[in-house]
Amino acid sequence: MSEPESDSGPRPVQIVHVHKQEHTFELDVAALESVLLQEGVRDLDVVVVSVAGAFRKGKSFLLDFMLRYMSRQVAVVLMDTQGAFDSQSTVKDCATIFALSTMTSSVPIYNLSQNIQEDDLQQLQLFTEYGRLAMDEIFLKPFQSLMFLVRDWSFPYEYNYGLKGGMDFLDKRLQVKEQQHEEIQNVRKHIHSCFTSVSCFLLPHPGLQVATSPMFQGQLGDIAPEFKAQLETLVPLLLKPANLMEKEINGSKVTCRGLLEYFKAYIKIYQGEDLPHPKSMLQATAEANNLAAVASAKDLYYNHMEQASGVTVTDNVIQVFNDMKVRKSQTQDEIKKRKKAVLFCLSDDKKNIILEEGKEILVGDVGESVDDPYLTFVKMLPDNDCRYALYDATYETKETKKEDLVFIFWAPENAPLKSKMIYASSKDAIKKKFTGIKHEWQVNGLDEIRDRATLAEKLGGSTVVTLEGSPV
Repeated sequence: MSEPESDSGPRPVQIVHVHKQEHTFELDVAALESVLLQEGVRDLDVVVVSVAGAFRKGKSFLLDFMLRYMSRQVAVVLMDTQGAFDSQSTVKDCATIFALSTMTSSVPIYNLSQNIQEDDLQQLQLFTEYGRLAMDEIFLKPFQSLMFLVRDWSFPYEYNYGLKGGMDFLDKRLQVKEQQHEEIQNVRKHIHSCFTSVSCFLLPHPGLQVATSPMFQGQLGDIAPEFKAQLETLVPLLLKPANLMEKEINGSKVTCRGLLEYFKAYIKIYQGEDLPHPKSMLQATAEANNLAAVASAKDLYYNHMEQASGVTVTDNVIQVFNDMKVRKSQTQDEIKKRKKAVLFCLSDDKKNIILEEGKEILVGDVGESVDDPYLTFVKMLPDNDCRYALYDATYETKETKKEDLVFIFWAPENAPLKSKMIYASSKDAIKKKFTGIKHEWQVNGLDEIRDRATLAEKLGGSTVVTLEGSPV
């Protein structure tokens, strides 16, 4: 999935981790929030274009051309299933990733090699069953658009490249015949009743230079002319502003904020040994609907509270957060200058949240002027006033080393009541700017924060064995 530009340009963001040994799936909520909850995007209706299909069949190659086409600022999510459909994945693993991408997309693209086979259609069985259930409940088609994208099409003399040839070919492939298995017959019968539109596009081979050269880096000159000609039709068909299709569920458009809740709800039902029953998919959709409504209401509340408090988060604060959050490859000097911990306070006129001067620890300070960054950070907190803080925690679990940002609201009991009220009412203003934070901690006294085991509990409970190199 693509993320907005950082200093190093656009980059993909992995939002679902596939644990192939256990055949389980984990949603990286913080990574997804970093994409969907950005300022200026979170409340927009969202278009989700996903590409699913077999391993190493050009899905990422296709998405690269879509990224090149995007030219205006709209909430468009491009989603790849790279690495899921490989030799280590079970049938259930592949079906799960395919299901997740289809359930969350407004335009799922089914990327196929050379033809549409019977087992390709069988992947759609779960959705046609779900669709029939959903139709009984809401009387609306549950899915919007499905595109079969057939790559390396070798029979243009039978069905020409492009959409017209693809639609003629699809009509033939979806014909119901007596000798077909009953499940495949049902998919053919019900696919059009589940999707608002079903289309097919036939793409030629991109050329031997693309397929066989290890030096190929996306250069247009190395791509076959007829492939480029068809891309010039396909990409605008999907991404031209007039053709963009916002994600809808139960007839209502979904915002970026709402899409986050749908991901959370759907990932839960795909954790068992078997694929979920269509009934549980329906229940998950209803749950996500409710959670999305609650999230929208909370956002509205936060906006009103921010207006009521009149507090603005300064650009410097946001820049510090972005620098601490994005751990891209840096030189040793740049790493040393990155902040390990920092305090934020209200300006004297109580109108802005600003960096507190001199209240920071740099990564380069650790091991030089700072022996224990966590204890040094705790000593930075004032005894008798409130603060906001970011702490970049480095810790080890029983399985791996990790690094996570923690947002801390420091409100000691002996702080003035007026200060507590202003900081509490302004907290949502800064939280809203800090998208993708996994851990939030309100601390009301030194007894709660002095022991590093308390932070370890917030980070991962009993699985955390060290924090900043010291045993918990």
